[in-house]
Amino acid sequence: MQVCRKPRIHPYDAHAAAEHLAACQLRHDRLEARLRSADVECGICLEAVLSKASVSEQRFGLLACDHAFCLSCIRSWRQRNTDETLATDTAVRTCPICRTPTHYVTPSLVWPATSEDKEAILSAYKLKLSTIDCRNFDHGDGTCAFGTSCMYRHMYRDGRLEEVVLRRAGNADGDVRVVMPVQLSAFFQTPQAQRLLSRRRD
Repeated sequence: MQVCRKPRIHPYDAHAAAEHLAACQLRHDRLEARLRSADVECGICLEAVLSKASVSEQRFGLLACDHAFCLSCIRSWRQRNTDETLATDTAVRTCPICRTPTHYVTPSLVWPATSEDKEAILSAYKLKLSTIDCRNFDHGDGTCAFGTSCMYRHMYRDGRLEEVVLRRAGNADGDVRVVMPVQLSAFFQTPQAQRLLSRRRD
């Protein structure tokens, strides 16, 4: 074989040979991607991501920009919310380096070489999440605060998927915006609630 350099199995079975070739090519591509990612450093801890001591920490956290971070570092950075001097609602949802907005972090075992590689990783991640039931939706017994942005499956107990209906509101100038559902927490006197209410008024 031109990929694994081993004798091809089933020389007279074209289908089995094609499967063997595809499997070899996939292994080769994954190994190449790991080798290419070996020296990529996290922009927060400045360590090579694939050289971390724990195997569970040897994962990248992909953002909308092209800056590299290990998954644990970028998740910790986005979860911090104690500094009241920061506009936390917006700051933690951006890249720590270039401030490019990113709504979610995508885990990856390799650093993508091209935008096509990155898009393939994002698509595979979304596809995987869409097969997992949303814990907040809880088969229709709960409420998911993420609404249409949730990438998990919203399925009722009878197997039906939730039908997403967006509420829209327009003004005299013709501007149309999506109206988010009001939550009970919005009426509490907390800084987060006040920011939420102010965004709804804008």
